[in-house]
Amino acid sequence: RQEYLLGDAEDLAQVSSVDESVTLSNQQTFAHCLKTTETSPLEPEALENKFYAPGVGNVLVVDLTANEKSELVQIITGP
Repeated sequence: RQEYLLGDAEDLAQVSSVDESVTLSNQQTFAHCLKTTETSPLEPEALENKFYAPGVGNVLVVDLTANEKSELVQIITGP
């Protein structure tokens, strides 16, 4: 479970892969990403894949239901 409040938030995630390569539309590539497949019994039609890059975090979300994606745009490091 990712989030749980009965009847309000019942999000589930399953690890699909631990070694995915992700290339964003800006041609930035991340290796060895964790891929999760996410669902919710409250929205049975909803299905997303999320990709997490080591040392960075979430870099890509693919909404398989709406055929949309959200990508990391910029990484800003400290001074």
